[in-house]
Amino acid sequence: MTHCKNNSFKSECLSEYKAERRNNTMSKLIIKQGLKGFTLVELLIVMAIIGILTAIAVPVFVGQREKAKIRTVEATAKGAVSELQGYLDAFAGGEPFITIMYDGTEACVESISAANNGKTCWKIYNQSAAFQYSSIDDIVNLFVDNRHAKKEKSPCTPSWDMFQKTTRSNIQECTIFVEKSPSSNAVNIEVYGLSTTTAITSYMVVSR
Repeated sequence: MTHCKNNSFKSECLSEYKAERRNNTMSKLIIKQGLKGFTLVELLIVMAIIGILTAIAVPVFVGQREKAKIRTVEATAKGAVSELQGYLDAFAGGEPFITIMYDGTEACVESISAANNGKTCWKIYNQSAAFQYSSIDDIVNLFVDNRHAKKEKSPCTPSWDMFQKTTRSNIQECTIFVEKSPSSNAVNIEVYGLSTTTAITSYMVVSR
């Protein structure tokens, strides 16, 4: 506003000066409004919305995680069925086979009548037998010990072995219980999820 130094333009300068002051005042007001913080009511509304979203999302997330644990147990059980079938077929034929013992060592096991039928660990695998089986219960023990040696743990309780045997008191969440079936030469596999009293699925594996 250099031209305002000339007295002939005082009225014009005064108008421009007032307009400039008015603009500056509006700018400061806008800046102050922009720097204004949240009110208590606004904060409470935001917190309430976050609480509602959390209440919806958390159960869904937890539910999906539990379903994933159960799917893991079911998939493991399906894979174990074919392995157990091999154990039972060897038992039915009096064949020796290689397994992993509870202590983690790989060993050959043979039928108690191997010396009579000629199907010995030494003849088939060129190694001595670490154990001689004579019953389905022996096969169940060898099978479960093999799964223990693989460090398969319950996804619900990692300190607990996923495969259990012998007594039903050992059944925990996300475990697989293996026992001899009342039927001859058969083994039951029961899969447990979040309930320890009702199996979510079961398999009967019969020697061929």
